[in-house]
This record gives sequence, structure tokens and C-alpha cells, in this order.
Amino acid sequence: MILETINLPDGSRSTYIPSILRFAITIETLGGGGYQWLTGNDFGLALAQSTLSKIVSETTNVMEAKLCPLWIKWSLSGENEKSEIKQWFYQKFSIPGVVGCIDGTHFYLQRPREDEQIFFNRKGKHSVNAMVICDHKMRIMAINARYGGSAHDSFVWKHSNERQFFENTFNVREHNYWLLGDSGYPLEPWLLSPYRSSSDETKSHFNNVHAKARNVIERCIGILKGRWRILLEERKSCYEPIKIATFANVCAALHNICIYYNVENENILIEDFPSYGLSESQISSENNAMKQLAINIRDDIKNSFLT
Repeated sequence: MILETINLPDGSRSTYIPSILRFAITIETLGGGGYQWLTGNDFGLALAQSTLSKIVSETTNVMEAKLCPLWIKWSLSGENEKSEIKQWFYQKFSIPGVVGCIDGTHFYLQRPREDEQIFFNRKGKHSVNAMVICDHKMRIMAINARYGGSAHDSFVWKHSNERQFFENTFNVREHNYWLLGDSGYPLEPWLLSPYRSSSDETKSHFNNVHAKARNVIERCIGILKGRWRILLEERKSCYEPIKIATFANVCAALHNICIYYNVENENILIEDFPSYGLSESQISSENNAMKQLAINIRDDIKNSFLT
């Protein structure tokens, strides 16, 4: 099915390799973590590392262009999709209006040749910080791995097309749905983050329910990295950041394909990069009217747990 969709070429006359082998090499590289000399041995191919690298690069470019638009879909444009997601979250966690969850995750790489400081994260390692949004079935609806590891989750969100979508729909008076995000994200009318201080019992209860509901994105990312191990920290890919972003997009599409076809996966990895909350100065810089509206929405949901 995938081969028919992407329609891979077999290569030039001097480097002829059947498309099915090109695809298999690429899948093995993404799933096995990028050790290309092992991949060559696995398939019994006497290929130089540079040739394997070229095959993987060419194949992932084609897959990104042809698979990603088909399998990574921003499904919130349709009412049926939104209703299904909202109903699931409400029935399971009693939180109304939830249409997905958002989180950031780091894909690690070796020291870049250019703009090293952009990719130097707060753990003292080089990475890209990817924004991931998923639905109740852990299907990835959006992924953005264009920013370096030094970028905060809130920065990536602020400059995303997805946030612009929510703001635009809010401005045409569609006010009844939102994402769930952790304390690394600002509280907005379309993104509910937990209370920064949960001193009273009702706030603490809201935060606990919020964390349980948000667990779906943590499991989604854990499955993504567990299955496509080139994204793991231990691999520290030697590819350039722009290629890591391509790998991330392709792996997200393959992740959704696996969910669609019920491919089992037991390798769920736990993230070891906790988000840190926004500072008071960052919070106070938000639009006051929007901020108050978001506070009211969150408070109303918190109070609904008491009824």
C-alpha cells in the first residue's frame, strides 16, 4: 500500500536498487536508529555508507511529500471529528470541549555545524524541540520539528499554524473547544493548562484530572519514539536538523498508519524532559481580556466537578 502511494524510483542505472529494497532500507534505518552500516549488512548489500545515506535521504523526501499529507491530518475542520474527540474526553474525564492534547518533545542530534546555540537545550545537549498534537486515539494531527532545542514549548506553539487556526476560529465566535497542555504552555481560551498553584482542593483535583487526560499525548510520543528509534536521545543522529525534521514528519505518518492498521507496539518510552512553567513576566505579557476569558473557562470546568 505504501509503496504504491509513494511510487519510489529504482535509482539511476549505475546505482540500481529496486524500490522495495530502498523502502526496506529506509524503514530499517528509521526503526533501528540510523546505524546504516548495520542496515547494509542486514540486507546483504555491498553498499557504501554514503550510498545508504543517499537512499534514506531520497526515500524520506518522497515519503514526506506523499505520505504526510495523507496521514497527518488536521481533523478539527470537520464537526464529526471534533464531536467524536470531545465526547471521548468528556465521557472518560468529565472535561468538556477537549479536541486534543499538545506537548513538546526533543529529538537529539550531534553538534550542528551551523547555529549551534539554537539547538543547545537546557539539559546541555543538542536537539530540535518538536511540537506534537494528538487526538484521543493517539493519532498525530500535527507535528512541528522546525525549531532548535533552545526554543521553549510556548514559543513553538505561539508561532505555529495550529495556534493561528484556533485563534482564527475563536475570532469568528467558535468558543467551545480547546487543547490540553502542561504548564509549559500559556493559558488561552483555546488551550487549557493546569493551575500554577493548586493550594485548594478543587484546583488540585482539576490538575489531577487534567494530567490524566493529558497522558494520551505522553503515551503517543512514547510509542512514536519506541517504534521509530532514530528519534531517541541515545542515537544522537548525525543528520542535519532539517533532515531530522523530515524524519520526524515521516515517522509521525508511519505512526498513524500503524494505528490505522492496528499494528501492536510494546515499546513505550517515558520522556525524561519535564516541561517548566512560564514565568510571571511571560504570563503578564498575554492579552488581559483573553487571559481572563481563559481563566473563566478553566474555573467553570473546575467548578463543574463539584456538581
